[in-house]
Amino acid sequence: MELGTEKSSETESKKKSKGLNIEGYQVEGLSIGGHETCVIFSNFRVAFDIGRCPPRAVSMDFLLISHAHMDHIGGLPMYVATRGLYRMKPPTIIVPISVKEDVEKLFEIHRKMDQSELKHNLIGLDVGEEFSLRQDLKVKAFRTYHVIPSQGYILYSVKNKLKPEYIGLSGDEIKKLKFSGVEITNTLKEPEIAFTGDTMSDFIIDENNTDVLRAKVLVLEVIHFVQYFRRNQVQIKLEFALASCNI
Repeated sequence: MELGTEKSSETESKKKSKGLNIEGYQVEGLSIGGHETCVIFSNFRVAFDIGRCPPRAVSMDFLLISHAHMDHIGGLPMYVATRGLYRMKPPTIIVPISVKEDVEKLFEIHRKMDQSELKHNLIGLDVGEEFSLRQDLKVKAFRTYHVIPSQGYILYSVKNKLKPEYIGLSGDEIKKLKFSGVEITNTLKEPEIAFTGDTMSDFIIDENNTDVLRAKVLVLEVIHFVQYFRRNQVQIKLEFALASCNI
């Protein structure tokens, strides 16, 4: 191989390792049926499912597990252990409420064998429930359809916007209102990312999942074929699904 070609291959390899840039979000990950699924959005420090715990996922502060099949949750203890090894802060892990107790038992077994603390914050979330990952970021679980209990997740950006009636007031006036207990802002939630995990397409026609289709990016995983859709592409897929169902 010529030197120039070798350098070109290295550059191409580096480009590939950075994943995709979609709607301004950096997306990385992989999905291999029965082996591992992990999708990473580094902008939000979030990983959806953990697969076998790919190295890049370790630096994500938040992990959202869709269901308990091994190719989606198998690397969970390693994820927590590796963060502890590098003295990173304990991660926040969200799992379906139906498996939370079993996940707790799993960690207890690994603590006994590994004789380590495996520090983490485990949250069980049910369909329709929300949790604040940060002040400006929320996650909501939505229903998906699989052979075992499963759910998808929507990430919302959260912004507080001054109510119209208070626009134009001075800083001192705003402070006085706040100190007096007056609610001067409206909380706005914008769906940014939606992740389905393994699912049949039935989730699309679930009336409770409308925000999934409003998200800027939808990671749709059907039979381990991962596709990243912008909103207009989602609408095309939705129209096709509705037409197929004669709705």
